[in-house]
Amino acid sequence: MIGRAGTHRYDAVIIGGGIGALTAAAYLARGKARVLLLEAGDGFGGDAATVEFAAGFQAPLASHVVYALDWRTVRELRLADHGPRNSRRPT
Repeated sequence: MIGRAGTHRYDAVIIGGGIGALTAAAYLARGKARVLLLEAGDGFGGDAATVEFAAGFQAPLASHVVYALDWRTVRELRLADHGPRNSRRPT
């Protein structure tokens, strides 16, 4: 076991909740690893997170990060089944 938090044991501990960390955690968990993901901020997603920039107006903080997301990852992790949507079609 790599880490221990409280009384729980983990195979992997990932620090940071950005899109890369979330992807790594998802693949590790998919392979049956016990993963602890730690994020110091208020939410997950890093630069790909949606923020409210004015009352009632929201946009991705850095949409170019989501644009670069590999469509194989989107399909393999079935991200559309869990909420994320993107209007760009895979090529």
